[in-house]
Amino acid sequence: MKRIFLLLAPVLMLLPAELKAKVRNISVEDGLPSDIVNTVGQDRGGFVYFGTKYGLCRYDSQALLRIGREGGLPFNKAVYDLCSTPGGDFYVATREGLFMLSDDSLVKVPFEVTTRSYDEVMISCIEADEGGNLWVGTSDYGLFRYDIKDRSWRTYRMQLSRKDITGIICNEGVIWALCGDRNIYRYNSATDSFVAIQVRDKLTGASIGSASFVCVDSFGDMWVCSPDGKMFRLELASMHFYSVLSGLSGTGLHSVSSSGQGRLVLGTSDGLYAYSVHSRELEKLDDGVFISLFVDRDGALWAGTYFSGVNYYGTGSGIITTLPPKECGQVVTVIGQMPDGRLALGADDGGLSLFNPADGEYLRADPVTEMRDLSVHSILVESDGVWTGTFGNGLYHTDLAFGHVVHYGPEVVDDGEFDVCSIFRDSDGNLWLGTKSGICRYMEWSGRFIRSLRIDRECDVMSIRQMGRKLYFASNGWGLLSYDMDSGGYSGHYEGDTDGPRGVTSIEVYEGNLYVGTDKGLYVLREDGSLVRSPRWDIGEPLILGMVSDNSGLWLITDGGVLCCDVSRVWRFSREDGFLSHAFTYNSCLNSSSGDIFIGCNRGLNGFLPESLKSSKVSRSIKVMITGISGMDGNGSMDISASSGVKLKSDAADFRVSFVSLDYDTPGNNVYRYRLTGYDDEWHMLPRGDGEGGASYLNVPPGRYVFEVAAAQNQAEPFGESSTLEIDVLWPPLKLAVILLGIFVGIGLVYLVISLVSENKKKKRKLDEYSQKLSSWHPDNRPQGATEGAGSPMQLIMDKEKSVFVEAVIKYIQDNIGEFGLGVDSISAGMNCSRATLFNKLKSELDMSPNQLIRDIRMARALELMKDPTARISDIGYRLGFSSSSYFTKIFRETFGMSPKDYRNLRR
Repeated sequence: MKRIFLLLAPVLMLLPAELKAKVRNISVEDGLPSDIVNTVGQDRGGFVYFGTKYGLCRYDSQALLRIGREGGLPFNKAVYDLCSTPGGDFYVATREGLFMLSDDSLVKVPFEVTTRSYDEVMISCIEADEGGNLWVGTSDYGLFRYDIKDRSWRTYRMQLSRKDITGIICNEGVIWALCGDRNIYRYNSATDSFVAIQVRDKLTGASIGSASFVCVDSFGDMWVCSPDGKMFRLELASMHFYSVLSGLSGTGLHSVSSSGQGRLVLGTSDGLYAYSVHSRELEKLDDGVFISLFVDRDGALWAGTYFSGVNYYGTGSGIITTLPPKECGQVVTVIGQMPDGRLALGADDGGLSLFNPADGEYLRADPVTEMRDLSVHSILVESDGVWTGTFGNGLYHTDLAFGHVVHYGPEVVDDGEFDVCSIFRDSDGNLWLGTKSGICRYMEWSGRFIRSLRIDRECDVMSIRQMGRKLYFASNGWGLLSYDMDSGGYSGHYEGDTDGPRGVTSIEVYEGNLYVGTDKGLYVLREDGSLVRSPRWDIGEPLILGMVSDNSGLWLITDGGVLCCDVSRVWRFSREDGFLSHAFTYNSCLNSSSGDIFIGCNRGLNGFLPESLKSSKVSRSIKVMITGISGMDGNGSMDISASSGVKLKSDAADFRVSFVSLDYDTPGNNVYRYRLTGYDDEWHMLPRGDGEGGASYLNVPPGRYVFEVAAAQNQAEPFGESSTLEIDVLWPPLKLAVILLGIFVGIGLVYLVISLVSENKKKKRKLDEYSQKLSSWHPDNRPQGATEGAGSPMQLIMDKEKSVFVEAVIKYIQDNIGEFGLGVDSISAGMNCSRATLFNKLKSELDMSPNQLIRDIRMARALELMKDPTARISDIGYRLGFSSSSYFTKIFRETFGMSPKDYRNLRR
């Protein structure tokens, strides 16, 4: 007997009422030009832009695109501000002047006022009003207005006390400007001038000192701040200022923005702060030096830093509490709850430990103190003790009252093998163990375990549950097993008449049903004892690692994230919602007495309140943008982010359309659907995890098509509005048409001359020509005296070495030669392959398309059928799948240079 631990009194602490939002960092390692991010902006399409010390780049939720100057040269100068106008133009303020973004290039805007040019002026800030004007603040020459339509400039540099413009804002159509003095300047459109309003507290008379930053909160009030942290609220209804004690004195304020109801976000040299307008409380969100802030159209915050790139703070609240591993082990394999509320954590690499959720304290609790690396995989906590199952070291029982430990090693089991996967006590008081090779039951009177059911080493009984008078065992090698507690017999449960899923990993009783988690998705046990795939929720076929249920639904821990199945829908959560990892461990999940659900993984422990996690998952309509179209060889890529349609030459009808969803919260979860109307009207799905989306098309004939694509947060959510692109595949150019016409006219003239010279000579030449062509197709068809012809397409096909796939395609065509609808789609369906695979295989092995192969096989078969002089030509055409005898005659003439009737006459 060895002593384990003394129970400690829990230390209760209040959890914070509001937890920080999840954070994602983007830096030079991701392709950012510089880690000094001066500004962030968003265009009308939804793309986010980062202005850095060494240039500008665009972010589409998947990748960064470096923006160049006109002509494609790299732009590596400092960018200070970005602005999207109501008309859709996007302007960039830089150290070298004002630029407009056009087709991912920067085009410089001429800066001339009367006779003076400001070509190399440093522009500090820009803002667009509703009247089609762009307000431009400089660092040395004051404030200007640029009329976008007329491309004219107007200066206001003499109306402000200083020439260094620090901020511009447009609020309800009114322009406000700051220049770092004690005033804020309001534009009067009637007089076309600015009026200075001193920033002074209405009650105390205190002045701001230096008005440098301004924003408007969600209630319509303006906030004016100084670099030393002083904050003044301007009540627009009364035009009175009120100073606020923010606690930022000396921190070095760089930027201020409104984020959410009654909440300001402040970027300082001391970190990122959130300020509550209601409570006047200041909360520090992050460390570092933050120099720019931007709230996008979804309400998420982008914070540019000095030397650390840009941080993205998502719209959802990060309500998942992550508990990284301490010295007690990293891979959490099993969780139990002690009577005092603490968690007993078993680790694959660190034994047993106790964790107090109230204060975050870990306590090492190895049953055998000299063995620190026990591989713990099962725990059963009872009122008087704790059972701990391990791999390699058997079972331990700890008496909670006295701290005594009893070890049951391999010698207490009849076969000497004792790797414990699961522990369960039934309603009759019997203790059951699931092991790697079967099922054991504890005989208390002898202190031994008997092997109740021996299977083999690959059994792995992962979970045990009771429903009624039956025990159910989840075997990861032998499926779902049950034990009748009254009759004492074992049974297996299968899917209909088949063996069903063999890899059963977990079982859970939910709403009176037994749900079975497998390596191929979720099943449910019917009353007749058979297993069926759960008809209630469509979750696909993920590997289910564990299940736990509560009032909010049935929670499934899978290899792709966490799913919650409730009465209305399937909720999907991933690492982007705050989980430490997707590498969850088998059956390491617990619904605690506090209502929290805890899930173990290979990087520690995750905990959350189910309803809070579900309520933070806001359903949003995801916008998707078509970003480009290119040839299948990767060449000829065309950026079409601002285009409504493209035209492709007929020889470029193999193309790929690229698209991306503008969802910066959870881009990895999104799914897409797309179609090419006029070519394939059915929707095709692109599952999550594929990164940037794309659709490929081969051998698209000339015509006009519309490509449509839409995105959703996951398969259970409705799809957003479709983005469309018109694609015109053009017919051959006019020049080619003229050449072909000339060839046909020349052939016609030669034919006419020959026919005029001698009808007999023409007939003989025609007879020899046709004889050679026919002999090349089928030696049996060669007229007497005809010369040996070159190998026909059919002979070349039969002589080539072909793969099993191509042989099967040829046989499929021969077997279905009489089908009118025989074509690429029917062959692809019959061979269970995609159109692209079919095209690529035939092209690489036979150097021909599927339609060419169908035509050649049909023509070879036509020659055989026409040996019968009694067969009608129209009947032969119908037997070969031609919709009309005229079409059959047309293809025959194109192939052999004569009509079927002429051919038959030639054979006589």
